[in-house]
Amino acid sequence: MALLKMAKRESDTLEQISIIEKELGHFGIKLLPPNLIKSGMDFSSEGDDIRYGLTDIKGIKEKSIEKLSYFKDEYSNKFQVFQAATEAKLGLAVMCPLIQAGALTGYSQSRSRMVLEFQLWNNLKAREKLFCIDMADEFDNDLIELIKNIKGKEDESGKPYMKESRLETLRKAYKPYQSIYSQNSKNEDIANWYYENKLLGYNPENRLISIYGDKIPSLKPLEEIQKDKPDTHHTFIGIVVKKADKKSKNGNRYINYIIEDEKAQVEVKLFDGRGQIDQCMKDNGDQLPDENDIVVVDALRKDEKVFFGSQIIVQNVKVYMRLGELKESVDKIE
Repeated sequence: MALLKMAKRESDTLEQISIIEKELGHFGIKLLPPNLIKSGMDFSSEGDDIRYGLTDIKGIKEKSIEKLSYFKDEYSNKFQVFQAATEAKLGLAVMCPLIQAGALTGYSQSRSRMVLEFQLWNNLKAREKLFCIDMADEFDNDLIELIKNIKGKEDESGKPYMKESRLETLRKAYKPYQSIYSQNSKNEDIANWYYENKLLGYNPENRLISIYGDKIPSLKPLEEIQKDKPDTHHTFIGIVVKKADKKSKNGNRYINYIIEDEKAQVEVKLFDGRGQIDQCMKDNGDQLPDENDIVVVDALRKDEKVFFGSQIIVQNVKVYMRLGELKESVDKIE
């Protein structure tokens, strides 16, 4: 646990956490995911395991520590958690990473949908939030369905919960964030994997081979492949963590990739002289795979760490973490 706490001081914090998490498995220790109720501010012991700290999540700053203490009580429904965040003045920049990293569990809604709900919650007035809290159970803690069904309903005094003009105002405020949800919800498992990887440095609940295994049955985990015999072909999936354009001692060009899955890391080489670089570009729309791309690799294992690639295919799934990314993407299209 001391090493995990020290990782926060390193420039490559998430990379260090990823390395440590892989080592913990050899000692039978699990790094448990962050949880709004169970997590402390920093990494903490939980039985024989270690619980991820809330302020260790990328994007959660130290100044949020005192505010996050508001979550140390149990809440009967999700909207009360949202309200506690509002009263603690925790905005989208703090709550969205928490939700996306899996820190809000126990509800039927997906993470990307709960992010959308919190974005909608921030546009509600105080009175509107109160009746949403009261009606949470009726709508299974689904804020979007609740708002959709509120039209025409009146409170005990006979006043409408929301006028049509107010609903229209909410729709306009909600629409940009709905676009992010629409994109991410198409590939919920990949979105969850991506957020965990980007915000935590490891994946406690989602593995790429589990997500893609049905589509590509030949996939094998890198940890298993590394134990196989040399000079055997394998197909695996991972994320590109490093890419380098190099030349051999003989002056021949090759691309060197460092690719990892949740448990292991390998080096994959593509050689220009064998036509592999040109073929890889053709396979990927005249572009070579880049850092942070999720790729499926077919390669010959030369030794435990080095593979000679025959094919590397980028899995073209775009995940948006913030509204600005979506706007940038639209601008490029226009």
